[in-house]
Amino acid sequence: PSLTAAIGTRYDFSDNLSFITEIRSYMTLTKSDENLFCDSTNCFARFENSVWVDTNIAVGIAYRF
Repeated sequence: PSLTAAIGTRYDFSDNLSFITEIRSYMTLTKSDENLFCDSTNCFARFENSVWVDTNIAVGIAYRF
């Protein structure tokens, strides 16, 4: 199972131009003894009854025409 949560802001400079921000977090339960990103000899991520958490921050300008 997975969960996503986000919150953001929008500041309007005019009717057509806005400044936006957003922070988003993704959370996923992993199986016991699961490996990710493995090649023939190495694994770059190994989980043991864990929660994988990834967070993103976005900042931008929106223009409406």
